Formats: sequence, structure tokens, C-alpha cells
Amino acid sequence: MTFNHISKATALANPVTLREFAVALSKTWGTTNKANPSRTIGLAISGGVDSMALAALCLKVKSSASVPSQMQFRAFVIDHAARPSSSEEAIQVVQVLEQKGIPGQVLNVAWEGQLKPSELSNFESLARKHRYQLLGKACKQHGITSLLVAHHQDDQAETVLMRILAGQRGPALQGIKGENGIPECYGLHGIWESGEISTTTFGSVEDTGQLQIETGGIRIQRPLLGFSKDRLIATCEAEDMTWFEDQSNQDPTLTTRNAIRHLYRVNKVPSALSKDRLLHLTERCHAAATLRDGLKKHYLAKCEVTRFASRSGTIIIKFSDLNDHDLMLAATLLRHIIMLITPEEHVSVSSLHGAVKHVFDQRDAGQSTASAIRFNVAGVLFESLKEDITLNNYTEVPKRTPQSRWLICRQTYLSSVPKPSFSVAPCPPQETVWSDWQLWDGRYWIRLVHHFGKPLVIRPFSPGDVAKFRRSLSLAGAKNLRRYFATIAKGAIRYTLPCIVAEDNGEETVVGLPSLDLYSSSAPMKCQIRYKKIYLDGLSLQTGQEKSQPVKDG
Repeated sequence: MTFNHISKATALANPVTLREFAVALSKTWGTTNKANPSRTIGLAISGGVDSMALAALCLKVKSSASVPSQMQFRAFVIDHAARPSSSEEAIQVVQVLEQKGIPGQVLNVAWEGQLKPSELSNFESLARKHRYQLLGKACKQHGITSLLVAHHQDDQAETVLMRILAGQRGPALQGIKGENGIPECYGLHGIWESGEISTTTFGSVEDTGQLQIETGGIRIQRPLLGFSKDRLIATCEAEDMTWFEDQSNQDPTLTTRNAIRHLYRVNKVPSALSKDRLLHLTERCHAAATLRDGLKKHYLAKCEVTRFASRSGTIIIKFSDLNDHDLMLAATLLRHIIMLITPEEHVSVSSLHGAVKHVFDQRDAGQSTASAIRFNVAGVLFESLKEDITLNNYTEVPKRTPQSRWLICRQTYLSSVPKPSFSVAPCPPQETVWSDWQLWDGRYWIRLVHHFGKPLVIRPFSPGDVAKFRRSLSLAGAKNLRRYFATIAKGAIRYTLPCIVAEDNGEETVVGLPSLDLYSSSAPMKCQIRYKKIYLDGLSLQTGQEKSQPVKDG
């Protein structure tokens, strides 16, 4: 229903001006889209006052003479099917927006076998996952890479208080970020951290021998974080924008956020936890994080990378001296390097304290301990190397010194954990239809087209595969296999690479090592593979030995 009540505080609030919103928008959307201002921008609209104020302000931007006329918006309204009237309200929201000049569509959440999804104990988390995946897929369908959401100052304060109550500290108290990748969409190609090919970081694939590197993905931007809810209500009133109120948001027993909002409404929150105090806390935490990020980039630029090999997912690096900076900076720097290699989506800084001690704590220099030579963290292996290594021949060092270089690669698979694997069905005869891109082991995007009689399986290469696969290669292919095994895929590293397996009468046959661009001579298939999106932030990656080209047939 339409919300009509205006509180005394709201009546005194000023609407958000066009200039204020344009500045806020330029700080989020504008920083990543200056080169292409004509792109359509997505709007996540719930129908509540926050998102309808966002729509009203976008309409003002669109009609302003100072903004390029080609800027377009498209609204997406999620129907969670959690209330009997939700479908009707979602349609009404789209109608209101289209009457104002913003095209929109309803995206319906499908709850499998659930007549009353709101009664599920994990309804909030499931609804969030469904919501963002629907939004991501809709954005991809319409070629949209930026999605605006309507989080505001009050949401920010509530989020920080929720995190304090949950025991979170440090960077978590920055609150909601102004921009980030779309959540809940891990592994969805063209939506999460993918969809385009990096052309600037490594040069052409032919020049470097690297795999193509993914980039792109849908970005979430929040231009309203600097404005209070009262000002957004005033904006809707000033722009004659109708909004709808979900009465479940008023139930303090339903969610933690609702309970916090209730406490603020009845003035039951101590002054030390007032919204102004919490917002000031987020500013201080954000300033500290910005300073730390600047220092991280400074020291990343001083790291010496001997080799980064996307084909095997390995890096050889000498870390810069941090000059006794704090543990948090060291862990942040280390996490950045780990994210180049790890199969994991997230790596927490708090999980890296032991790794920081191994890599940066020079008080251990000269001590011969197993943990100082090789250790695993976040799915990757760290191995210290002699200082006088060459690109093609390095030797293990019996003890770590402050000047050690480190080989960082995918940790070998544990027998207690299922190995990464997926299958790809064959194409119909006489057709060439590529499979969907799939993310293998969190590192490689792979797709196939093949005409084997049965599905092909992508799994890790194993020692038992080597001899038979070598025999299936051409002379040039076998030579390239030996070259790769002697350089970027030495030892156990080769057994962390994806291989393509065909099965016949219960017997498995490896028909390809796609990251090394090696395939059995007679395999009726094609394969495309790309490395995951990576962030450099000042780190310089040298490609070393991979600049030499594989031997070609003929």
C-alpha cells in the first residue's frame, strides 16, 4: 500500500538535490564508466521509499541538460513470493516506474516445493541469494554491467551495529561499501568477475604464452550511502513519487535489522551507539583502510616477481621489506598475492597470521623448521627457494632467510575433500554448440564443444594419466609436454591442472590438458580456457620463460 505518514523529522528534512546526487553517482558509477557513459544502468527496485527515491533521482539525472542524453536506466523488481500480495505490488511498482519513464520488469523468485517460503528458518539468506542471482542474470541479458542499489545512511549505521553485536572488528566496521562485485553469484560467467577478456595486463596471448585472463563482471554501486532515510522520503514527496510499504519491515521480532530499527524508533539505543556516532566510526575505519590500501599498493610495486604462469597457476615472488609495519598490512599484502592463485572465493585476513610469520618475521631467519620451508594456507602452497634461482631450474632451500623467494602454487588435493569436477554433454551430430562456461577449481573458466558419444569430465590430472596421455600426443605435443613439465608444471604442480577425460567401457582416457593447450591427436573436440580475473594494484608481473612458444606440428 502507499505510505503516507510523514514523521516530524522527515517533515524537516530536505530532498536530495540533483547536484548532490550527481556528485554521489560520479563517485560510484562514474569512476568505472567514464569511457562509456551511454551504457544502460540497472536499478534494483523493491518499491520501498529508498529505491523509489533512487528511481526519482535517476529520472532527474536523465532529464538534466548537464548529463549526456544517452544515459539510460532499467529497473528490476524482485517478487520474493513471500506474501499473498507481493506479485500484485511488484507489477504496480513497474507500472509506476514506466509511467515516469523508466522501463522495468518483474523478476520472480521460484521456491521449489515451498508454499510459504517466509516460514523457512533461513529465509533471509535464501532470499538474498535468489534476489542477487536473478538480478545478475537479468543484467547480463540486457548487457548491463552496473547495478545501483538504494542502501543509505540509516542502513549503514544499522549494519555497523549488527557487526559490532556479532563481534566483528577492524575493517568490517567500514560498513557497506560504495561499490563491489555482485554478491551471491560466484561461478556465474559474465556476472561474477568475468565476461570480458583483459587486453592490457599481459599483452597478447601470442606474445606472452599466457592464457587469456578474464575481467568484467557486474558491479554493485550505492550512490545513496551519504543520505538519510528522512531525506529520501522528502525526495519522494518532492518528486511526487509513489512508494509501497512492506509491513513485515515493522515487525521487530522478524529480523535483527528490524529489531535495531525498532530500538532507534523508540529511542532505546545508548548515545554511544547513536547513528551519528556509528557513521563517524565507519569514516574512521574507512580512512584507516584507505591508508592501509595505499601502503599495500606501495609495497606491492616493490615485490619482485620472477614468473607468473597462468597456465599452471603459479607465481615465484620475492616480497618487499615492510619495514616493521603492522600485522594487518602484512596480512593484507599477503592476501593480495594469494588471491592470484587460490581456488577459494574469499580469504580472510585473520586466517593469514601464521603465514605472515613464515614470510615476513625475520626473527625466525636461520631457524630450520618444516613450517618455515613449506606451508599451506587458503588452498595454496608456499615453498621457499634459493636466492640464485633461474626461471627453469630452482632448488629447495633448507631454511628460510629474509631474502627468500617463494614459489606459490595450488595446494595438492586432499584425499578427504572431493576433487573439483564437472561434466560436459556431447553436441548433437553435425552441430557445433559450445557448452556454457564453467569455473573449475575457482581458477579456470572452461567450455567445450565435442562429439564423443558420452559426456566428458574435467577433473585434476593424476600420476596414472601421464604415460598414456603422452602416447596420445603428436611428436610436437609430446615435446611441449616435456617442456612444460620441466618448467612451469614441475613435480606435483602438474597434478593440480585440469584435464579432460573420456570414458569408454569403464576405462578413463585423458584427451586434453587445456591449460597447457595439449590435446590428443584424434580427439573430436574443441576447448576454450581462461584464467580467473586477477587484481594487480601496482604489482608488476613478468612472464619469464613463458615467452617462448610451444613447438608446432608440421
